[in-house]
Amino acid sequence: MIHFMKKLLLLLSGITSSGMLYAQFAPDNLVAVKNTPTAITTNRAATISLVELTTAGAAVSETTVGSNNFYVGMASSTNNNGNLTLSTDNKYLTMYGYSALPSSSSTNVQSTTDPRAVMVVGADQTPHIITIGLHSGTQARSAVAYPISVNSYGIYLGGGGSGGDANSYLQYAILNTSDYTLANPTQIAANNTAGVKIFNGQLYNTSPASPGTLNKIGDGLPTTTATPTGLVSSTTPVDFVMFGNSLLYVADETTGILKFYSNDGGTTWSAAGSVNSGITGDEGIRFMTGRLEDGKVTLYAVTALSQKNSVVKIVDETSSATTISNGTSGVTISTLNTLTGNNGYRGIAFTPNSTVTLPVSLASFSIKAESKGVVLKWSTASEQNNSHFDVLRSTDGVTFTKIGEVAASSSATAVKYYSFTDISAQAGVNYYQLKQVDYNGDAKLYGPYAANVALTANDVKIHATDNAVEVLVSAISNSKTQVSVMDLTGKKLAGVNQVLNQGSNKVQIPVSLNTGVYVVELKGQGISYSQKIIKN
Repeated sequence: MIHFMKKLLLLLSGITSSGMLYAQFAPDNLVAVKNTPTAITTNRAATISLVELTTAGAAVSETTVGSNNFYVGMASSTNNNGNLTLSTDNKYLTMYGYSALPSSSSTNVQSTTDPRAVMVVGADQTPHIITIGLHSGTQARSAVAYPISVNSYGIYLGGGGSGGDANSYLQYAILNTSDYTLANPTQIAANNTAGVKIFNGQLYNTSPASPGTLNKIGDGLPTTTATPTGLVSSTTPVDFVMFGNSLLYVADETTGILKFYSNDGGTTWSAAGSVNSGITGDEGIRFMTGRLEDGKVTLYAVTALSQKNSVVKIVDETSSATTISNGTSGVTISTLNTLTGNNGYRGIAFTPNSTVTLPVSLASFSIKAESKGVVLKWSTASEQNNSHFDVLRSTDGVTFTKIGEVAASSSATAVKYYSFTDISAQAGVNYYQLKQVDYNGDAKLYGPYAANVALTANDVKIHATDNAVEVLVSAISNSKTQVSVMDLTGKKLAGVNQVLNQGSNKVQIPVSLNTGVYVVELKGQGISYSQKIIKN
């Protein structure tokens, strides 16, 4: 019996060890960075672990990152270090930090000249630490990756800098996830960077300069020098989450979470209030992630204290333009998990392979008048509960009529491409709108977008008599138009200036023509047309 119990215990021990060895992050949980101050430099640097939490705040697992080769700063000047992000394909968590401790307890970790370190971890919970010779003597704060090809990712590394140091500020490099190496670092912008993220196929960062700003970096995902464009400002911004191109939340370590909305696809933004954590003495927010849950804007955030701080959840059910505060109806704030002792939380992200759904967001749109009609093409960066797109057309830019419908992909996190051809476009300027419709009936309009369609032979009828040329033309709008008759050398023989009214028009050009071939030309606002005629 004793022998049997020993075998059973050994067997159970083996199962437990095996389970730990092959542990996996569970999709749709959270991962929060936990710092533990080092013994010799309590106030200067900390080791980290990755704490897996359910979205209700219950601890699931904890993974140690490095033993002597990965650190975050603990001085007050480095409290915005330790951002954690999930790659755009939801496969890898990345974090940027320090590869060595400071030389003494009176030296901040960012002053070290050792190479910096990038942490990469997938669903298997195995951290890979990669050193890189960037940001020496300054802060290493954040990293975000996006897929280029199999086992190849572009990665942006954000940190501090000074002067013309080409190895600091916002950097781009190539990450290989088969051998975990970094190559070809290039400075993208000489812009002091706190957080760096990608939304809707576009690179953004926060800059902690005074005043702090959230910036759009170039166009798309730049791999060479790009220009930052400031979008919004706050006192001390660190992290941010975008919902499509119309809703934005910024984590500010002083204020809390600031809300902004846009009515022009993300070009300009308007403030719509703010909320804080609701925790007395720890109201600010430094790090944040978010998605739509049951169609509701849901944010998971880490409060601003460096120790004994909390993970909180914020749900905003108000409209994009509704100004929010802690007491606003439709806004709920709850504390999920709080650390004790000398430990503190830093960055937060969803686990690898999570479904991180954001609203339908147009990533691109193009419109072109072709011989077969007006061709509309568009792509979405993400979708949730997207039923279809209605295509609407107008001839005056005011009154729009539905002319078609394109089925959507329901829910998707990858880029989706769509097209529609309007074979009944009228001559002149045509205006189009896209109406994105959810399964629950909610809808959002994009546009209008304009296309100028040239007159065709179907719109113009020409007849020559003995003493006049008669032109019948269908005009899309009112237009001052010059109608001319020319010979084949281009010499003008006759012409009239006529105001064409929207709809059918009849123009008489007094002229006596001999037998032969001539050219009739119409030129005016939105009209350019020529046609050969034969006078018998």
